Amino acid sequence: MAEYRYALFDFDGTVGDTKYSVMASAAKALEHYGISADEKDLKRFVGPNLWYSFGTFYGFDKPTQDEAVKIYRDYYAREGIYKAVLYPGMDKMLLGLRQSGIKTAIATIRTETSLEQNLTHMGIKELFDATAGSLENGERSDKAQLIEYVLGKLGSPKIEECVFIGDSHTDYEGAKAMGMDFIAALHDRPESEFEGLPIVFKAFSVEEIARIIYEGKAQTLECV
Repeated sequence: MAEYRYALFDFDGTVGDTKYSVMASAAKALEHYGISADEKDLKRFVGPNLWYSFGTFYGFDKPTQDEAVKIYRDYYAREGIYKAVLYPGMDKMLLGLRQSGIKTAIATIRTETSLEQNLTHMGIKELFDATAGSLENGERSDKAQLIEYVLGKLGSPKIEECVFIGDSHTDYEGAKAMGMDFIAALHDRPESEFEGLPIVFKAFSVEEIARIIYEGKAQTLECV
């Protein structure tokens, strides 16, 4: 088993429970256009790129997508962020990793500005050696690109020394594209998210994420 020296995390749904902040912000943006969305519809905004969500789910053209994203972000920064919370035990786990000499980082499609706001709000900004988010205009939102970017900030370590922890199939695909080991974070996500994918490591709790990183072992899955 590999000895991991670098632990790279997704943010939303992995480190921070942001689903209610995302849903509230999406509802506010849609309200501007006279659209009332139920909880099921709003949950679709948890994870994907905002431009994709407004364009795919509601047929907004590019100018309208841009406007909706701005409304969303303005509300999130002003009020929505306070609905976001850290998953229980996450801060303790991150501190433990760092104290054991493991470097920690975040690679997320959330914008760097919003990520910094969330990390500060949750009191964990100092628990990461490097962070990478998308740009305000939606660029640099490909997961593999984000992982590559944050690896550069970490000094371009060997891929075999790194593991990515995420809660979505796009996290898995990004790690796979980089040739990096992957841990499926299932403490707030059903296994069906990874159905049919050859996931080797799965963790159903924050504590199990830490165990896998430290020990490099988990229940092996041919397919989830």
